[in-house]
Amino acid sequence: MLNLIEVDFLEFKEKLYSYYVELFPEDERQPLNLLEKLYDDGIVRFVKICDDEINVGFLIYVTTKDNPYVWLSYFAIFKEYQNNKYGFRAIDL
Repeated sequence: MLNLIEVDFLEFKEKLYSYYVELFPEDERQPLNLLEKLYDDGIVRFVKICDDEINVGFLIYVTTKDNPYVWLSYFAIFKEYQNNKYGFRAIDL
């Protein structure tokens, strides 16, 4: 079963950041210290995409306190799990 699980900055840094660096070009990435500040300010959220216990990808979204909408900033399915409809299913959730 596919699940979206919100994680804190520390887990993002330790378990997902290396994928973030690998999958997104440097000029499209936010610096880690900026992501931490935005997380601490409640603007950025990190979510891992899991199929049962297997982490198959992640997403980063932006939100603000007075806005009911979110902006999907980064979305990635790890290369070894692509072409299995994980992206479609995660967006559907």
